[in-house]
Amino acid sequence: MPSFEIGSRTFEISRAAVITDSNLFVEAFVPGSPDYDWANYFLEESTDQWLIPISVIVETWGQIVGSKGNWLAGLNFLAWLNTPGKELLIIGHDGEITEERETMEGLRIDCVDAMILTLATRIFHQCRLETPLRIATSDLRDLRLGVRDIPFQVYDWREIITQEMR
Repeated sequence: MPSFEIGSRTFEISRAAVITDSNLFVEAFVPGSPDYDWANYFLEESTDQWLIPISVIVETWGQIVGSKGNWLAGLNFLAWLNTPGKELLIIGHDGEITEERETMEGLRIDCVDAMILTLATRIFHQCRLETPLRIATSDLRDLRLGVRDIPFQVYDWREIITQEMR
């Protein structure tokens, strides 16, 4: 059987890093969205390092192009991701989903939110951070659950409010 290898990568994570949820990008790239202007301002003015899980990119594309049928907005989102000089990291997945499945089952949340929480937890522990990472979202329904020793802070990008969830 032929082998396929994906090289390992090491990421430099800022202590001011923010993991993004898809709702920020949907609002920022779909003209006419309720928080379109604010989301764009937030993305342009923020000096934080953006950590964007690949699952968030897929979910954002699905919402913008699949649900809303807006190909141009989807392509603009992909172009934004590839703009040189932005302080962002696109983080893939290692292929194991055991922790994500446990999180989905235990908290009854969707797959992408489970992947975000698992990534936040892994980075927190591996980088030995003192302060949990922020997760930028405007949908607090799934991330309101500060249980199971998952260290993270909810960063409501519409209000610029951070809440620690432990």
